[in-house]
Amino acid sequence: MKKLSLLIAALSVCALANAQASLTGLSGFGVNGWVASAASGNVLDQGNNARGMAYNPVTGNVYVARRDSGSFNGVWTFNGTTGAQGANSFQFGSGIVTGGTFAFNQIGVNSGGQIYMANLVGAAAGGGTLRLYRWDSEADGLSGTGPKVQTFAIGANIRVGDSMDVKGGIGTTSIILGRSGTGISGYVQFDDTGTATTFTGTGVTVPVAGTAAGSFRQGITFAADAGSGAPDVYGKQWSSPIVFATNGANGGSVNPGTLGGGTGAMDYKVINGIPYLAILDNNSSNVLIYNMSTPSAPTLVVSGTSITGPSIGNGNGAGSVQWGETRNDGTTVLYAMNTNNGLQALVFNPVPEPMTMGALALAALAAKRRRKNKKS
Repeated sequence: MKKLSLLIAALSVCALANAQASLTGLSGFGVNGWVASAASGNVLDQGNNARGMAYNPVTGNVYVARRDSGSFNGVWTFNGTTGAQGANSFQFGSGIVTGGTFAFNQIGVNSGGQIYMANLVGAAAGGGTLRLYRWDSEADGLSGTGPKVQTFAIGANIRVGDSMDVKGGIGTTSIILGRSGTGISGYVQFDDTGTATTFTGTGVTVPVAGTAAGSFRQGITFAADAGSGAPDVYGKQWSSPIVFATNGANGGSVNPGTLGGGTGAMDYKVINGIPYLAILDNNSSNVLIYNMSTPSAPTLVVSGTSITGPSIGNGNGAGSVQWGETRNDGTTVLYAMNTNNGLQALVFNPVPEPMTMGALALAALAAKRRRKNKKS
């Protein structure tokens, strides 16, 4: 029995040593995990118009915010399993969605299925107005009812809305948006403390000392799944290293990390107790997944893409990354949209933990003992 135990333990160690995380296209989603863009006649266009994307954990659908003057202007649903596009876009109502450099740009969803959308406020000498919109559900968005609105004044020469993240549930939702401009870094945070039908709350500007201007412009994500309060936040400027701000409004320490040029949009998720950051490379459409157990020293776990053709230029560094559901087999779905390149759905399979391999070995030993006892 001791020899058998040693053998099983040795096999477990070997299996763990050879185990590697994987990132593969979601089978059945589009073609090999990719719904391709097109030069025209497609929500996923190649004209820098589709920049915001989000996943709804209640319906399992993905939303793409496509803004232009044509018939595809709006928020569109895509089936999170098949990639099939819905027939209709969200209803904006009359004169509700308006204002800003772009009337809408980024989109996000809380754990209760409420959908938030924000305009893009360009840097103007006289300042601007951030407009946040909320639909109470997907069904509400597809009905004839327009969204609810909240506004927040933005100071002179400040740009807000290239990046966005949403966390929390009904009544405890926090929305953060990247902030940039000459000498400007940090983000804007709006906490929605309303009910299932009312959109109320407060907004604050959060400058983060010690970071370069625009450090949160093209990528921003909560570093925790909590709702309102003072969060930890990751930020990214396309050509600069990642930054990590602790304690939210208090500024806190900032650690530069190691992620450099070409990467921007990102999303954070704790999977099996391990914090992971998925970040998009706008040059190649690759998605890179990092273990963020030590924020100042991210460890690359795996990278990959489901796009089979050449990557189409994305000079704005725009796009979105969103973690989806963690499935019964331990894998987690990840969605990525590199603007002009379509929508990817990838399956992340992390490396099995040592305890898992040890548990398998113990289970095998227990089963053998039971069989031996039955024979005797």
